[in-house]
Amino acid sequence: MPHNPFTEHPASVGETWSQHALFALSCAALLAWALFTAMTHALFPFLFKTTTHGTVNRLVILFEERD
Repeated sequence: MPHNPFTEHPASVGETWSQHALFALSCAALLAWALFTAMTHALFPFLFKTTTHGTVNRLVILFEERD
C-alpha cells in the first residue's frame, strides 16, 4: 500500500480521515473557547470563573477516553 500522509496517522489510531478530522476540529473549538474564556476572565474576573478550567477538564477526559 502506498504511503498516504492523510490517512496514515488516522489509521494508526483506528480512525478514518474524516473521523480524525472531526475529533481534531472539536478539540480546536474547545481550545478556542478556553482561550476566549481565559482572556475574558483576565480582563473581567467576575466572568467565566470556572469555565476555562471546566473546558480544559473536558479536553483531558476526551483524550483519556481515546486511550
